[in-house]
Amino acid sequence: MIKIARSFKDGSRVVGDENETYKDINNAYLHEDDYEQTQQKEDNYIKKIKDAIIPIIVPILLGIIALILKILKIN
Repeated sequence: MIKIARSFKDGSRVVGDENETYKDINNAYLHEDDYEQTQQKEDNYIKKIKDAIIPIIVPILLGIIALILKILKIN
């Protein structure tokens, strides 16, 4: 694929799954045009984690608060 991209002679490049650009089989680098896409993927990953954790943590915290209030009312 690297040879095919070079044969176009128009600046085409081979990009891997993690937006790394290949100079040859053993050498890869992060191209400046792909930096923004990489940042967006990382931001989306963090957002997905937040969206998954918040619905779990909030009910747990509410349950703990309710339990503490129940214990305090008994004593």
